[in-house]
Amino acid sequence: MMIKDKRLITFLFCTIISLLFSLPVSADLLIDDNYQLVSKTRASRTEYDYTFKATATNTGEDVEVNVSATLTSSSDFTTVIDGDINFGNVAAESSVTGDDTFTIRQNRSYPFDPSALSWDVTSENLRIVQISSEGGMPGDKISIGYSGAIDEEPIEVIFSGMIASSSVINLNLLQFDVPYDCKSGPLFIRQGNRASNQFFFTITNSSFKSPTDEDMITNEAGQKIASNILLVYLKTDFFNNSEAQRIADDTGGIIVGYDPSTLLFQIQFSSIKLEALKNIKKVVEDDPAVDFCMIDYTISSQEADWSDDDDFYGQRATNKVEEGAKFYTDNVSPTDATKLHPNFTSIGVIENGLDFDASDFDGYSANGSDRSNNIALYSTDTSSSTDHGSTVTGIIAAEIGDGKTKTGKNAGLLQGLERNHGGFNIAVKKSGSTWGDAFNSTIELVKSGATVINWSFGTGQEGAPNKDGDDICCDACDNACIDKEGFIDLRDNIEKWIKNKIEKDYPNVIIVAAAGNTHSWAKFWVPSSIQTDSLIIVGAHENLPWYWPFSSIPEIADFSNIGPEVDIVACGKYVKDSKGNEAQGTSFAAPLVTATIAAMQSVNPDLTPDEIRKLLRKSSLPVDPEVETNGVTPNEPTRILSIANGEVRDDGKCFYNTGLDCEGKSARLNVQGALEAAVDSLEDKTIPIGDKVDVTLPKNTSVLVPVQVTVPSDDVFDKVDIIFMVDVSGSYGDDIAQFKSKAIDLVNAFNSAGRNVQIGLTSFSDFPWSPYGSSSYGDYAYRLDQMLTSDSSEIISSINNLSLHYGMDGPESQLEALYQAATGIGRTVSSYGYTIESSDVGWREGALPVIFLATDYSFHKESSYPGASWDETVTALNDLKIRVYGLQSGGNISDVINMAAATDGDTFLLSRNSAEIVDAVIAALEGAASQIDVKLVPNGDFADLVQSISPEKHEDVSPGDTITFDVQFTRSLALDSGVDHVFAFRLEVIAEDVATIMEIPVTVSIPAE
Repeated sequence: MMIKDKRLITFLFCTIISLLFSLPVSADLLIDDNYQLVSKTRASRTEYDYTFKATATNTGEDVEVNVSATLTSSSDFTTVIDGDINFGNVAAESSVTGDDTFTIRQNRSYPFDPSALSWDVTSENLRIVQISSEGGMPGDKISIGYSGAIDEEPIEVIFSGMIASSSVINLNLLQFDVPYDCKSGPLFIRQGNRASNQFFFTITNSSFKSPTDEDMITNEAGQKIASNILLVYLKTDFFNNSEAQRIADDTGGIIVGYDPSTLLFQIQFSSIKLEALKNIKKVVEDDPAVDFCMIDYTISSQEADWSDDDDFYGQRATNKVEEGAKFYTDNVSPTDATKLHPNFTSIGVIENGLDFDASDFDGYSANGSDRSNNIALYSTDTSSSTDHGSTVTGIIAAEIGDGKTKTGKNAGLLQGLERNHGGFNIAVKKSGSTWGDAFNSTIELVKSGATVINWSFGTGQEGAPNKDGDDICCDACDNACIDKEGFIDLRDNIEKWIKNKIEKDYPNVIIVAAAGNTHSWAKFWVPSSIQTDSLIIVGAHENLPWYWPFSSIPEIADFSNIGPEVDIVACGKYVKDSKGNEAQGTSFAAPLVTATIAAMQSVNPDLTPDEIRKLLRKSSLPVDPEVETNGVTPNEPTRILSIANGEVRDDGKCFYNTGLDCEGKSARLNVQGALEAAVDSLEDKTIPIGDKVDVTLPKNTSVLVPVQVTVPSDDVFDKVDIIFMVDVSGSYGDDIAQFKSKAIDLVNAFNSAGRNVQIGLTSFSDFPWSPYGSSSYGDYAYRLDQMLTSDSSEIISSINNLSLHYGMDGPESQLEALYQAATGIGRTVSSYGYTIESSDVGWREGALPVIFLATDYSFHKESSYPGASWDETVTALNDLKIRVYGLQSGGNISDVINMAAATDGDTFLLSRNSAEIVDAVIAALEGAASQIDVKLVPNGDFADLVQSISPEKHEDVSPGDTITFDVQFTRSLALDSGVDHVFAFRLEVIAEDVATIMEIPVTVSIPAE
């Protein structure tokens, strides 16, 4: 019997050794064959327990931390009694015999099957798991929580490519000092050759309080529905500590946070009920210093319960993901001169972190600071505490798998672009638990350069009907349900926030939001009930079973919210989650659209949010518009596609799949079509492209490259935005008649200003009450008659529609009209019940902005005047670099002369009826291009490669002149790795600090260490 036992032991040794050698997670980590038998115990008549010690060997050059191994058995006759072994740290090129043992029990009545045993060997990576603040100012002390470090070995903090001063507080906590003379950038920690995941740290002077559980207000059911913090956004002229403190004192609150970039103060109230907070909000929003105020309601992620259906077939094909990736790689490359030049693009994801060890990110090294396929992920590490952020981010950045088995990966479109893009940065910032958290993270991301932001969360209206006619239950909303009054208030305030804080300051940023999973209508969910230019709403459609032909049209997912507010749907059912299992929800449809938009922006970064929406819908595939409902409200999954809106071919077929009917259908994401549409949009670009700059940056190098720029001889300016601002007061009748008679010539003169000109029309007389004007004559202080447009017929029609009004006294409302044209902010004069509605003339980024002010009298400047002051107006115009050209009718007007001088414009004296207006416009536009100041600015340099450009500016440059800038390129520590990288971006030639007149492609190659 003893001999048999020894043979079994030997047999088990050999078997276990072979398995251990074949299954380690780290290629450098092995289990040696020098097992030590600790004990052998008879457990029953036929079963014996065998207990061993094992030795782990690290053959690599880096230490392996917290090494552990777990043994499992699939045999009914070989049982693992204790299969967990811990070895602690295993130094490079060394071995450790663990104190732990493993025990197996074998039923010797049956043959031993070695294939039934398997081992999982793991070690712990260095990870940043928590950071005390996502941003700060130079000199601030920031705490970083981490895991996977080696005790008593030094740790360095690398921020924006530099080693930052830091000190270790304990094994899992350190503190670093934000360096002076630094800017926002990636942050990670390093211990020897081991580096952690990266986090994008923002240099900001804001101090935002993220609500904790103790700050939450609960309803009668005990559900957390809001924090006890009001978000108070002040008007520009009132943003200061004293005003905020006054409001806090008047309402019994305390200031707990602020953000100057959005004019926000957070005011907190202790021990308060929701109804009381609502009453305080009403008082605060009536304060003359307050722009708007909102309760910080909770949010929830949009992941639905999933079934046991294991069928993932069609996840890629229903949205033509892999076809889109192939189209991109066939047509775009940073190094192939025969293909389109891409642009480095930055993406923001509002989630509470991701698991860097999830299978979605296998293509990224165990060292989270490395880029994978030239894609960087910036986030805290959540380990396995949540899958939502990992799955959302994985759909954007994971490798494309086959999608048919549990080993398939998520539809990571950006990884599918291989190395043909110019670089992607994906920053994951915390969503927290409330809208205030999401707002704060969004602002930090867009300030750091993100141009597309993913929102996979929201809040629902309690008691609203679902598609069956039943009430929406709070369970479906993950407790993020609020009453109708609160919902409407929240919806209106989120819309104000998007319009005032995103669209105004960051006009090219687009937010992609999940439509919600309440089996209802988008109008009962925020943000999907909000319609703004910068917001794209995404619903979810079903996957297709393997036996369905891909020409079939998938149905809308039952859980997805629907309605005309939804722009497009994408596959959101039976997708892979970060663990390789099924998942579903509009949360997972939105990030595929986000990734598609990022790829589109990398092709054409000048696309506006509205243009992107139109291209997504124009390139879309159909979804059946019939959704079974209980007869409650319209039932279309998305806003219907139509020929009238230019979204469908004249024959009713889809633009980018002419074999399918799109007229009258709902819109389904077509990744291939969207990328084709983005490429096609480049045909409309008119800006000159300079000679490409190629740079190679080996490790520890800096390269100085002279970049020559030849200013165009003709049409110096590419994009020019011209507002024709006309005085319609009583004394200007003959001038208006002249404008109408010469409208065509006038518009042609405007169009001579550049290659891509848009023209708009505004008018003014004065405020409609004595002594300024009269309501009976229809006077008004400002009106936007036609926003900027490239359609000459529209502007000619608007000029011909001008009519004469009164304007009681001599001076008129020119200052107010100029201020509104610049800001679009609107104005309410409560004492007279008069409102100028907010409006946007449509100033474009990169265009030369010009106002031609046609008037015959001076400005109202007295302090009692209800309109804008001189200083307010000049500041607003100069902030946007708007030049004012004065067209003075009948004589010199000092106010017009001074305004032109204050905005670097000019004035022209016209006869009493303005007969010379066309010649004056031509002269003004020719003068604008005769002598210009020129500078060179990087756009999309998210790897921080351009360190300096000299000189800062060339002054008084004439058309046709050639000038040279010396550009210093430097490689940061964050790019030191074992793989090559290629980044592509552009240098923009900027005239007069505002107008882009040329683009220069740049490719920077980063060789491996």
